[in-house]
Formats: sequence, C-alpha cells, structure tokens
Amino acid sequence: MTNKIQLARYEEIIKQVLNNALNYEVNNRWAKNATVTNVTLTNDLSFAKIYIDCLNRQNISKIISNLNLVKGFLRTKVSKALNIYKTPSLVFYPDQTIDYAEKIESLIHQINKENK
Repeated sequence: MTNKIQLARYEEIIKQVLNNALNYEVNNRWAKNATVTNVTLTNDLSFAKIYIDCLNRQNISKIISNLNLVKGFLRTKVSKALNIYKTPSLVFYPDQTIDYAEKIESLIHQINKENK
C-alpha cells in the first residue's frame, strides 16, 4: 500500500515516461499519434489506467489497438523509471474529457438560448 502523495508521484512519472517514449522511441506509426493525458494507479500498483487522446478523434480505437501492440516495450520503460518491486500492468482508455466538456458547453449554450 502506498500513500496518496507517493501514488501521485508515480502517476506523474508514468505519464512523463510514456509521453517521452511515444514521441521519441516508438516506431509504430499509429502509436506515435497518441498523447497520455492522465494516469490512474491502483493502490497496490498492479494496474495503471492510461488515458489517451489524439488529434484525430476518429482514429482513437485504432491508436489504442496499436498501443496494445507496443505495451511490453512501454511497460519496460515504466519499469526502468519507477524502480519498484511490481511494475503496473498498462491498460489504455480513450480520454473522454473533451467530449464531456463539449457536451457541457452545448448544454450551457442551450440554456442561455432558452433564457433569451
């Protein structure tokens, strides 16, 4: 069990290592388009939820499937950076915050229209 401060530090290290590896070391054309926006670790450090975003949102499923192909390489990079006993298993998810923000913005715009 790790405390919240240490967990947040590990999450930030994983985010930096993955973004660096995706930008400079991965040779997969689709995986290079990914950007890590957020990382969430479980308390026992066994799993890391990696939230991915890209410029072209229609290709997000293709990018995540290609990230799963280079998952072993990325996990090795994380393992070397963290220096902990158990390296977390990486699970990739599309980041939905932009879609959520657009939905809220359209709702606010709709409410403002109705009030006028």
